[in-house]
Amino acid sequence: MYLATWLGARREDIGSWRVTVPFVLITMTVLGLVVAEPDLGTAIVIVVVALAIYFAAGARLQIFIALGILTGVSVLALAVVNPERYERLLTFVDPWSDPRGAGFQTIQTLYALALGGSFGEGLGAGREKFGYLPHPYTDSIFAVLGDELGLAGALAVVLLFLVVAFRGVRIALHSVDATGALLATGITVWLAFQAWVNMAVVASLVPMTGITLPFISYGGSSLCVGFIAVGILLNIGRAGSRTRADMPRAPRRWRDGRSRQPAPRGRGGAARNDTGHRVPLPRWSSRARG
Repeated sequence: MYLATWLGARREDIGSWRVTVPFVLITMTVLGLVVAEPDLGTAIVIVVVALAIYFAAGARLQIFIALGILTGVSVLALAVVNPERYERLLTFVDPWSDPRGAGFQTIQTLYALALGGSFGEGLGAGREKFGYLPHPYTDSIFAVLGDELGLAGALAVVLLFLVVAFRGVRIALHSVDATGALLATGITVWLAFQAWVNMAVVASLVPMTGITLPFISYGGSSLCVGFIAVGILLNIGRAGSRTRADMPRAPRRWRDGRSRQPAPRGRGGAARNDTGHRVPLPRWSSRARG
């Protein structure tokens, strides 16, 4: 919320160092506190959300790519320096090298997905959560869903998160101001990316992290914060809908972009203005139109 408000008020200077340097300092301060906990997984989510807001605000592509490369190198260095994180990287490469130790959780999540089959063993009838699957109520909740609801249930959960992401992007594009658009972008990227990381960990697509699945994993505070975020997102969308309803309707246009103007009766039609094909831009965009 802070980055969306701060960058939304400085979009004209987004490409200058007067904005880039404070943005990096603010983000690095928050990331430093989270990494010191230590919690690298949450730090990765925070930096992805911050970069997404910065990119949506109109950052220069060169600066954005440079910050992305710097972030990737920093995350890899933090993972290699810490022995526990480095062990997770090795486990991700070959979990069967230590099936009873470091690779136990990865192997059990894959077993849970495999046991579920197409339609699962039945809601509440999964066996992996009883002493086999570590952290079945938080980190490995998607494996429990795959075990009990099968491939169909897992794909349904993925589809629901895709719907949330799609609607969030639409709300951001139709926002009435820059701050609302950036805030909607940050919330959408946060929920979608965190959900993807949790499901990718269960499917052994990325190294093991302690990221929970939004709205599904156990945790009252996490659920409340997620609902508050969705409420803010819906409020931004409602404000945009009201503004569009109050705006006068634009005249209809032909397929070639010309305005549909009534011709005088009994005479030839008057010359019409050919405005050409133009790509519609959000109202909060600072790019030149036309």
